[in-house]
Amino acid sequence: MDIMLRPSASNDAPALEKLFLQLGYEINRTEIQKKTSMLAGMPGTRMIVAEMDTKVVGFISLQILHWPHVINPVSRITTLVIDEQWRGKGVGSKMISHVEKLAISDGCSLMEVTSAAHRAEGGTHTFYHQLGYRNAVNETTYFRKNLVK
Repeated sequence: MDIMLRPSASNDAPALEKLFLQLGYEINRTEIQKKTSMLAGMPGTRMIVAEMDTKVVGFISLQILHWPHVINPVSRITTLVIDEQWRGKGVGSKMISHVEKLAISDGCSLMEVTSAAHRAEGGTHTFYHQLGYRNAVNETTYFRKNLVK
């Protein structure tokens, strides 16, 4: 079966709603349409879906970041989700390879991705390691603060 990659469109919102729910994010298709429309207009942002037989089975988003203290822009995968039924079938690897090429063509020499700690149990962290990503815990620390309570 062929995996087709294409830019995400507004009519993908129902499929994305189901995918995001698998990640634990309860966001409805109306909000998804708003967010993806807003992001589609932002320079350096790419949103890609994977289709198998015209069914959306995966989503990845990439953002290119320009930091004032780094010469080359930095790329960051901000979302990656593959439908549970299609995991382990090469969809995620193909999507990551695709956005890595996009990032390189945009002048990036570094790709970042974060993954929730609880995703290690399901094999997500192993998946990233197998693709050559390393845990950067000894290089950087990721801090968070809720701004709205």
